[in-house]
Amino acid sequence: MQGADYLYVPGIDRQVRVTQVTDFMKETIAGDFDGWDGTTQVSTLQGHTFEQKDGTVVDAHLHEPDIVVYRVGNHYRMKVYGIDEAVVVVQTSVTATAPPG
Repeated sequence: MQGADYLYVPGIDRQVRVTQVTDFMKETIAGDFDGWDGTTQVSTLQGHTFEQKDGTVVDAHLHEPDIVVYRVGNHYRMKVYGIDEAVVVVQTSVTATAPPG
């Protein structure tokens, strides 16, 4: 496939298609996370708020899971550790947090 990148992993008998990601951050969701309902809003311990934009519905029951938010093309995706699907999100606010100490 033209324009696609593939990764060969020893022990896997086929190539795996990969996507280059840029602009990523690792954070932690504040409190309980009950999954994606199609328009879920997520606040992080680091003071950011994100809103889901892709309509994905996934049930989950996690307490303060780690997340990775990363850019793919012109949009951002959020991967919650413990859930297979990553969803499209937009950042809706940033709250300044005091430095430790």
